[in-house]
Amino acid sequence: MYSSTHLLLPLLFTTFASVYASHQCYSCASNPNANYYQQRIAALNINNVPKASVDCIINPLNIENSEVRCEGSCFKWQSTQIEQSGGVTFNVLRGCYTTLVNSDENPSPSGGGCQYSSFETTERIVECWCSDDESNQNRLNKLRSSGG
Repeated sequence: MYSSTHLLLPLLFTTFASVYASHQCYSCASNPNANYYQQRIAALNINNVPKASVDCIINPLNIENSEVRCEGSCFKWQSTQIEQSGGVTFNVLRGCYTTLVNSDENPSPSGGGCQYSSFETTERIVECWCSDDESNQNRLNKLRSSGG
């Protein structure tokens, strides 16, 4: 006969595993200059910025080649900047939030989501946090993977 302890252990293990489970996040940087990100992201661990990759913007369907295992939130930082010439520049940084940012100095919001801000007057910044596998992709990836 099973004691109540034997019945509770699987429940506790399942709860603990789901809270602390790791997941896959995309990891790439579209701008080869890590200082660019350091000027814009508070408490960035500059040595942990992924090597530059055109996969972040030019060919987002190849982003699957850049997955990393994360213990915390996935993170996507995106910038859209209007240049003096009238052109538009896009920059993207993806990875594990706890790897990219000193979360003691700049904690991620609980529950995920996005926040919007500006850098100077010509640049719009979007920062997103999430905790599902491959959740820091872009809208194009989601549409293609869902057939939409």
